[in-house]
Amino acid sequence: MLFAPKPRQRRVPAASRDPQRQAFVAGWKPLPEHLKREAVTHAPEHTCCPDCGGALQHFGEDVSEQLEYVPDSFKVIRHVRPKFACPACERVVEAPAPSRPIERGLAGPALLAHVLVSKFCDYVGFPVMWRSAPKWA
Repeated sequence: MLFAPKPRQRRVPAASRDPQRQAFVAGWKPLPEHLKREAVTHAPEHTCCPDCGGALQHFGEDVSEQLEYVPDSFKVIRHVRPKFACPACERVVEAPAPSRPIERGLAGPALLAHVLVSKFCDYVGFPVMWRSAPKWA
């Protein structure tokens, strides 16, 4: 053939190459690194396998973050739940996830209380709150 069609090249959008954008597309945008972090580890109740009594081996952990408001600043609480597995019976043991005021939400109870008090008790509108948000950070 004299004029063979060129094979199409797949173009990867710039958004998929940017890790910040990938995190935003996949779910929540990561919380800023400059905020204070506090790690809370939730260990499972059992130190041995509840089925066969065998020794548990650590193989990973689930980490979730929650944004909290401390007067005059914010902090991030990292909930770490280690995963353990029994090599004999292949059972996975993990502590239950801590409860949240809003299911699958990032806001902690203190942050929600602050927003509600600012909105309804202090008569501060949401546009005013978001304009003053940089001073909180």
